[in-house]
Amino acid sequence: MTKTTTPERPYVLAPTTLDAVKPPAAAPTPATPKYTYVPPPKPDVSHLPLLDPNDCTSTLMRTLGRACTLKRDYGTQTEAKFVAWLANRLPVSLIDGAGNVHVDLRTTNAHRTMFTCHTDTVHNGGGANDVRIDGNFWRADGAALGADDGAGIALLCHMIEAGVPAYYVFFRGEERGGIGSKWLAEEMPALFASIDRAVAFDRADYYDVITHQSGGRCCSDEFAQALCDALGTGEDWFLPCDGGVYTDTAEFTDLVPECTNVSVGYKHQHGDREEQDIEFLQRLAALAVAVDWDALPTKRDPKVYERDDWRSAIGKYSGTQYSLASPSKYAKYDGKSAYKDWRDQRDAYEYEDDDSQWPNNGTTLDADDLDLNDELLNELECELSDALEAAIHDNNFSHLLDLVAKHAMPDDPDWMRHKLSKVRMSHMVARAYDDLFNGVAATDVLDDLMYGSEV
Repeated sequence: MTKTTTPERPYVLAPTTLDAVKPPAAAPTPATPKYTYVPPPKPDVSHLPLLDPNDCTSTLMRTLGRACTLKRDYGTQTEAKFVAWLANRLPVSLIDGAGNVHVDLRTTNAHRTMFTCHTDTVHNGGGANDVRIDGNFWRADGAALGADDGAGIALLCHMIEAGVPAYYVFFRGEERGGIGSKWLAEEMPALFASIDRAVAFDRADYYDVITHQSGGRCCSDEFAQALCDALGTGEDWFLPCDGGVYTDTAEFTDLVPECTNVSVGYKHQHGDREEQDIEFLQRLAALAVAVDWDALPTKRDPKVYERDDWRSAIGKYSGTQYSLASPSKYAKYDGKSAYKDWRDQRDAYEYEDDDSQWPNNGTTLDADDLDLNDELLNELECELSDALEAAIHDNNFSHLLDLVAKHAMPDDPDWMRHKLSKVRMSHMVARAYDDLFNGVAATDVLDDLMYGSEV
């Protein structure tokens, strides 16, 4: 009988607590987004009485009431009917090829002032617009109020009724990038030979007389201060402001010496929290008809550049602008050429270990492959630079809007994308480009674009 042996088992120590199997690692906590967008609560105004424009008696209030109770998106039937209603109540001198309505009340060559406003709003479509009365304020109910620029329309109608001698233009399509004013500057430049000052009534808040817009100077400090003094009272006061964004008068800065924009008392424009201070507008209307507009100083020469005025050339990717390279020659060329001229100056930066110039073919620099000088752009800045170039040079805002949305809400950029206005962003790209190449961090530039274009 053969003896069967059992194979010897290896000696194994019992596991200790130190050798125990470690539990699986917990899933990494998602990075907290830098910004979490929390939309403000919609104001409850349902308990307030609705405005009936037929209850308004003065031209100022009746016009404002009519304007605010209509959603006047550019190109809609509602906006067109409102412009027709307006034209039938004004001593119209001309309706030009862009549909702008002109009223000329000048009686002598000494009358050299133009007043402007715009007839469209930021609404998405036309139709009726509910407006609520809250004491001295009119408030929006579920949509933008449209005091931007219904207040300016009403003010111009009031001044026309009072016979203030000036040239008045009711522009079309300002919220779509200044369609009417661009057309006028390009197609009827001779009109501006008899204009020394172009004053828009299209600024939010109470106290601004704008000296800079679209990234450059638009009027002299002397003119702005004189207008502030003329409009200031014991109850209201105005100050020169260099923080303008854009309105129609920005299109005339190389044609008219003094171009500005004046606050008319609305706030929170372009959204359902918009409101208009009615008493302020009435006080401003009384002051506007008393100002000796043609006695205001004319100091700025539109053919002479100041240091920051190159940004206007970048912002005006249509229309004309004077040469940056040879300002003394006043050679005109289109805004795309002005942009290219500035971009070529930017391209003069050199790599630290490479004599090649910055590529201007629209490609993004790869920071991993190039040893860049500290003054040059990091990866995010390169991407932002390309997006800004596309917006300025090609009017293509898709990449820029996507970048801003992703920066604002990394978890839901698609939702944030719908909260951004291309029209509002278009007014900011020139200054954003300037800031980026003057050392402002890309994240800060994106912040500014987000806050400035959010609706």
